[in-house]
Amino acid sequence: MAGFLFSADRKQVVLVEKIKPDWQRGRLNGVGGKIERSDASPVAAMVREFGEEAGLLIHEWELFCQIENRGNLTYFFRSFAESPVDDISGQEVEKITAYPVSDVAGLNTMPNLGWLIPMALDLAVLETTVDYAW
Repeated sequence: MAGFLFSADRKQVVLVEKIKPDWQRGRLNGVGGKIERSDASPVAAMVREFGEEAGLLIHEWELFCQIENRGNLTYFFRSFAESPVDDISGQEVEKITAYPVSDVAGLNTMPNLGWLIPMALDLAVLETTVDYAW
């Protein structure tokens, strides 16, 4: 699961510079992780992961996309901050920074961010499920 925290004006997005796994090393991605058995739901896992990684407890996460691949579900969440996000910093080894949304296309991101971030910013999107038959 991964979450995208946007500034209230939707001009900045918080991303993490990945260290692990190796195939993501050096790339920017949404902040997130795995759902643990102790998590009551995917959104509870998102609240926990963002709190652990970014040091910011946000309870208002909205599921906007769910992708199923070979029976595995990946959840994508969005949230819109009430306070500025440009001073956010990570609590763990991976660097967490707010980037201008307009610059994301030119950054070293995971390839799916090219469509996930515009989808997350589309307030008309409630939830989209994509089922890839790999």
